[in-house]
Amino acid sequence: MKRLALAALALVPASMALAHEGDVGLAVVGGQLRTGIVEVDASNNEWVVLGERVFAGELDAAGFAADPGFFSGPLGSASGSVTVPAGAQLGFTLNGPLQVWTGTGVGSTSARMRLEFAGGALSAVTPISAGNVSGFGLPTGTTGAFDEHWDFFLTGPSGATGGTLPIAGVYIFETTLSLTGTSSTIANAEPIWFVLNFGTSEAAHDEAIEWVEANLVPTPGVAGLLGLGGVVALRRRRA
Repeated sequence: MKRLALAALALVPASMALAHEGDVGLAVVGGQLRTGIVEVDASNNEWVVLGERVFAGELDAAGFAADPGFFSGPLGSASGSVTVPAGAQLGFTLNGPLQVWTGTGVGSTSARMRLEFAGGALSAVTPISAGNVSGFGLPTGTTGAFDEHWDFFLTGPSGATGGTLPIAGVYIFETTLSLTGTSSTIANAEPIWFVLNFGTSEAAHDEAIEWVEANLVPTPGVAGLLGLGGVVALRRRRA
């Protein structure tokens, strides 16, 4: 996967700023919230291509990341329409505890992932054991087109920041996105997975991403069906 990503990168013009590379693209189709990748052209026009449900990021040495974020813009092309309603809230539910890549699958860990927004005024932490945790809302703004980011913090069992960090590894969690505060009912998105690397090799990270795509996502993403695996890898991973 890494070689494919590098090959795709070589085809990107130097003037092309992938401002939302790896972000969760959002759209509403057929009364349901959907997720995808964000495409960016040489003029920095951005739009959402549906189908992606696995999103990757890199945690720094302190266990922190601000990416991937959430982007709602035109659907299908730069000239498409914004389909997410204005004045709503993008909410989420954490589906079960944080897991860690074992090299052949996922296993349990005492580590937790803390998500924050607005400087920590809003927060949610993955549960210790089986069960769901309701998160907070991100505003969709006055037009429905928005670009917002959680803060990700890898923590110990307490879920509080500032303690002893877990061991290096690739950490994985599942979440379901929802839209509330709209004039009509919009069905929740299908679950998505975040695969975050903390101090391990890019090869291990790529292996974990591929395993999640093959074993946890119920059906292949649209991008995969179109044979765009290398480009999808590029969009998921920030440099």
